[in-house]
Amino acid sequence: MNLYLLLALSAAVLLVGLRPPRARTVREPVAGRVLVLSASVGGGHDAAARALGGRLEESGLVVTVEDGLRAMSPALEILLRRGYMKQARGGGRLLAFIFGLTSRRVCVSVVRTLCGLLYAGRLRRLLLFHRPEMVISTYPLVTQALGRLRRRNLIPPVIAAIADYGVHPLWVHPDADLHLVVSEHSAGLVRQAGGRAEVVRFPVRPDLHQNLDRREVRKTLKLPQESRLALIVGGAWGIGDLETAARCVAGSGVHTVVVTGKNTALKERLGWAFSGRRDVTVFGWRDDMPLLMAASDVLVQNAGGMTCLEAREAGLPIVMFDPVPGHGEFNALAMERAGAALWPRTAEELVSILESGTYSELRAPESSRATDSAEALREIPRERPLPAAGSTPLRPVLAPLFALGMLVWLVFASPGAALAVETLHLKIPGYDPPPGKMALGIETSSPATARAAESFARRHGLPLTIFVRGEAGEGLVPARGVSFGLVARRGEGIPSPWRSRAALKRKAEKLRRERDIRVRYLLPVPRTNLASLATAPRGMRPVAPEKPGMVGNGLVVIDASGTSPGAARGALRDAMAQAKAKGLGCVPLGKL
Repeated sequence: MNLYLLLALSAAVLLVGLRPPRARTVREPVAGRVLVLSASVGGGHDAAARALGGRLEESGLVVTVEDGLRAMSPALEILLRRGYMKQARGGGRLLAFIFGLTSRRVCVSVVRTLCGLLYAGRLRRLLLFHRPEMVISTYPLVTQALGRLRRRNLIPPVIAAIADYGVHPLWVHPDADLHLVVSEHSAGLVRQAGGRAEVVRFPVRPDLHQNLDRREVRKTLKLPQESRLALIVGGAWGIGDLETAARCVAGSGVHTVVVTGKNTALKERLGWAFSGRRDVTVFGWRDDMPLLMAASDVLVQNAGGMTCLEAREAGLPIVMFDPVPGHGEFNALAMERAGAALWPRTAEELVSILESGTYSELRAPESSRATDSAEALREIPRERPLPAAGSTPLRPVLAPLFALGMLVWLVFASPGAALAVETLHLKIPGYDPPPGKMALGIETSSPATARAAESFARRHGLPLTIFVRGEAGEGLVPARGVSFGLVARRGEGIPSPWRSRAALKRKAEKLRRERDIRVRYLLPVPRTNLASLATAPRGMRPVAPEKPGMVGNGLVVIDASGTSPGAARGALRDAMAQAKAKGLGCVPLGKL
């Protein structure tokens, strides 16, 4: 999932939420015909759709594979694909935040409802065209839209195929007839989210079952014959810190093969970084992954999906290292608990595993002893009736309220600021601080406390930002190394944002005129959001502080409201001591 999705759904519902649906005649499904819906967000969903479709065709069914996300909305498909790629290659910090947010039941319900309201009708038209006896989804948002249709008995049975061990709640729909999963641990996660699950032996590409001679394969690929060999992959898009993984693996004495997928920039960078080393081989996009797996002793992965299932079918042990934040970490934990992979938390643990060869002790995957996927689908009942001719899904009049709720949430919740940073490239001091750096600030409404903080900063050479409110600026003078800001309290920017903005501007102008102090920063309380960004006068930059009372990496603001000057100086002294104990360097706020 991605925050771009929430914004896109909110805007789209205003455009299509009240449009009257067209009446269509229902045609009976064709026996033995299956429609598999995927999405080109990464390579895993398409790979799962192709593998599953191929296995069903072997069992005698007629299978059609379509891009379900594109059928829902071409614009949404482009937005999610580009947004996910950018975030995954950029470290995934926002992806981890969205993963945690959408794990909450309320957020799952909101996204599920919006997907159904906006896109269920478009998928139904696709199903009316193909007339399948069964529809299979390999992508979560497609599953959510199909689930709404299945709840109203408007389409044939819906199957969700989940190739990852870690099953996010948003991948499950209670009205789907069945969720195909790869382990008992995965099935438990589906049941926790309210779905029905069955563990199956997920199909993979047929050439993985070939008996390949390792020596011949290595000779073909021009890889060393005698060395142990580790295969490092980052999916079709080459996501994650593959360079660090390669350096750790190569440092253990294992020959390292890195596959960067379609990330040509990464291939060039790694090729340059390891140009002088004979124990590291860098490949780009490869269509012969079965050969690479046959030549390898262990797979080092950072996400999961079909690559891990293919490795398990090929008998290749899996080590998850430095997984992508959010779902990658969740999937690594699920694989570890299912006994399908090892997950070293540090580079030292990875080196130890590779040097000792303990990865070879991994037991066989549960899915190899599970039901065949084609056999599991034959047991799905077909008796749920289709509607009468001309029946169409209802588009509630309440649809715009969902959009309004989402827009209000984006304005006043923290994710709105995250969206602004990522999409508009805004600079918010303290939002994404450099490692090992902190900036210190103090908030006060007392002129005496403000003067004491200013004097303390000058005497100790401390880069400090003083956030004043009320009349706290009286008596202050410009000081070298000291920055100044204003405080926007709760409620000041919500009932009348333009009046609040004008008041802040007047305070800043008064300090500049009377004290020659330039106000550079705005401290939103209690949180930084889109409303605070909009309320900030021109020339003032809203900041994103750490949680109150915590001294850590980022902007630390001491609330000295109502305290004496001596207590404020003591709080500043304590914060400096804590920063020194944690090895943090105190820098001016502008450096964060």
